[in-house]
Amino acid sequence: MKRLTTLTVLFLVVAALPALASSSMALLPDGTPIDVTLDAPLNGTEYVLPSGSTGVDVVVEGTASVGFGDGDATVVYVLDVSGSVNSAALGNCGGDLNGDSILDSILDCQIAGVLALNEAAAISGSVDEVGVAVYGRFGVAADMTPAGADDPTTTPDAGPGDVATVARSVVAAVGQAGPTQFTPKDVNRDRTNFAAGLAAAKTVVDASSNDTNIVVFLSDGQSNFGGLATFTS
Repeated sequence: MKRLTTLTVLFLVVAALPALASSSMALLPDGTPIDVTLDAPLNGTEYVLPSGSTGVDVVVEGTASVGFGDGDATVVYVLDVSGSVNSAALGNCGGDLNGDSILDSILDCQIAGVLALNEAAAISGSVDEVGVAVYGRFGVAADMTPAGADDPTTTPDAGPGDVATVARSVVAAVGQAGPTQFTPKDVNRDRTNFAAGLAAAKTVVDASSNDTNIVVFLSDGQSNFGGLATFTS
């Protein structure tokens, strides 16, 4: 049976008071280290809710990293392409990484995270397969090679720059929300469907040749469409 680990990173969350900042590190069963640090808001920060409001937007700053344990592994990068990811990320995300003429958007931050993590995966030597999935109203696994077939996985250092080509091609436009390389796919940006994102990730995991599969699930908010998000492998 394939082992699955899911790391969820929220770039923007809606939280009720109080908001806490913390640092946490843990080991997965195969020895893979996970380290998450929140730099802001500071521990103990409280927010006053306007009258009649049920929540307040909280800008969260921090880092998340996933190491790699012994043996071969597959990493699946899952990106949110709902329309809200075109909003400003309130920070430096590398500029316009996907060429959509929107500087430092939440989507640019997601892409920057994928590029950094994939570089670490290639250097580690413990990851021999990676894939990219995207979701909005629907979800799809990206085509990871220019070979002609629809290939859900590739090696982290394939190329030159196959993973970066796919990640940088992901946009959240009307009529084209998803990867444009190596095969254009649209998932409709008008909703955020976590279940569809997990289903797309499962497509990649099912194609994986490894027992250890790590899913890095990115979003800027809450699921507002689709059914219960479940994952069985």
